[in-house]
Amino acid sequence: MAACSNCGYGYYRTSTRTTNRKIYYYRCLGSDDYRCEGGRVCTNKPVRANYLDDTVPGTTSPECSPTPS
Repeated sequence: MAACSNCGYGYYRTSTRTTNRKIYYYRCLGSDDYRCEGGRVCTNKPVRANYLDDTVPGTTSPECSPTPS
């Protein structure tokens, strides 16, 4: 689990679609308006999953997971 350096909340994985592919990224829980009563508490931007997965041990993207034989 990764924690935000700005507010201390954890990150969660989500995705968006482009015309050709699905892009995975992580968002800080504190950056969502609807989660906190007074609105967002964090200004950090989302982080692309491929950047964070390469940095944080134990996290992998579905497209990087080994295929069972």
